[in-house]
Amino acid sequence: MRYDNWDDLIGYCAYSAMPVGRYVLDVHGESRSTWTASDAICAALQINNHLQDCANDYRNLNRVYVPLDALATAGTNVEALGAAKASPELKRCLSGLAKRTKTLLREGDALPLMVEDRRLGLEIGVIVAMADRIADMLIERDPLSENVHVSKPGAAGIALAAMAVRGGKIVATGGSREM
Repeated sequence: MRYDNWDDLIGYCAYSAMPVGRYVLDVHGESRSTWTASDAICAALQINNHLQDCANDYRNLNRVYVPLDALATAGTNVEALGAAKASPELKRCLSGLAKRTKTLLREGDALPLMVEDRRLGLEIGVIVAMADRIADMLIERDPLSENVHVSKPGAAGIALAAMAVRGGKIVATGGSREM
């Protein structure tokens, strides 16, 4: 499994991650107007997961979700995913892709505020905050040799921060909603 470029990877997400988000929204009776924001978030979640697991996916399954053109632009190749530690070129490639996932998360920022179900909105806000933190970790760290997962205490802190109530408003990921 290989993807030539970012658009191909997003195309994969359109059949894997995006339908899951749409299904959850549909089950909760949410408007289809939320789908675009949900699609961006779901793609970001999927790509974060691919970046976190890029070495294991390559070594154990011969799957490469890192776009081939991104590897080439960084001056590296698929085989670099099999190393014990990322080369500077691979690190630059993976970091650049993590930055793109942050852009997707910003595209979906409004989703927690768009959904009518407040609990679902809070849950989405927490998920987005965690995904944002993981993307930051992927920008900073080497997923081939370093932990790029949020610890349980870290997850609790992110969740509490994402659900903070200030002045009668639910503050999720940059937006707010009157309670």
